[in-house]
Amino acid sequence: MPRYQTRGSFGLNHTRWSVLYTLSYTGYRFVTTDESQYLMPYSISSISALYRLNVSRWRIHLNARVNNLFNRQYEGVVGRVMPGRYFETGLQFSRNIDKK
Repeated sequence: MPRYQTRGSFGLNHTRWSVLYTLSYTGYRFVTTDESQYLMPYSISSISALYRLNVSRWRIHLNARVNNLFNRQYEGVVGRVMPGRYFETGLQFSRNIDKK
């Protein structure tokens, strides 16, 4: 369990699009009960974007995200290096149903 952990976000929204920047900080993680060994603190940033479309009766959401934006090297568990920068994309469809 980390001694300190926090997360903050800043975003911009518009009618059809939104952008979100997230920064998370994880403090020292002690790996022994006497707290003599620990993992170093780290901070990770990510940025995501979403675009919304309405086509006929369909709502379409396109999204993209870059995780570990600054390609930090860190360990969440002793000896297990976490992934560097990686990307995610997504596409979501939903149908508008008119109630009569």
